[in-house]
Amino acid sequence: MKKKLLFAGEVYEIELTVNNGDARAVSRGMELVLPILARRDELILLRQDGATLKAYIHRDKDRIYVRVAGRHWVFEDVTRRDEHGAAGVGGAVDNVVTPMPGSIIKVLVAPGERVKAGKTLVIVEAMKMENEVKAPADVVIAKVNVKPGQQVSAGQVLVEFEASDGEGGSATN
Repeated sequence: MKKKLLFAGEVYEIELTVNNGDARAVSRGMELVLPILARRDELILLRQDGATLKAYIHRDKDRIYVRVAGRHWVFEDVTRRDEHGAAGVGGAVDNVVTPMPGSIIKVLVAPGERVKAGKTLVIVEAMKMENEVKAPADVVIAKVNVKPGQQVSAGQVLVEFEASDGEGGSATN
């Protein structure tokens, strides 16, 4: 299946397939094929260069949270938006949530601030790694629900956005 995933303000078209026990991803002319050793709920064990990788993949609506080898990424699935014409001006953007439990290190935005897609909003420490939570689109910050030092749980809303008025407006980095 082909997917369009938004990451750090850029859309990546990725073809994902699983057959004969292998996971295959093709994007921008590059191909990655990894044998699947086991799969249970959100955990997938993969083999790469003789090593076993634990991959945790969690989907919440159009957000996909991936954690491998202590690093994590948050992707937004924009495939349906493009198919239905909703990705342009006036498209709705959900609030930003934390993908895993952790502690807030920094809050880099304030209510009323206009930000561009990919701008770091909050830094969360989880599993001894600092993870940047970024804006999924050009947005206006409505509310910041966390402060430095605060403990957060997986799925907790960190930042809320104002409803889009379809005007676009300018955002700052």
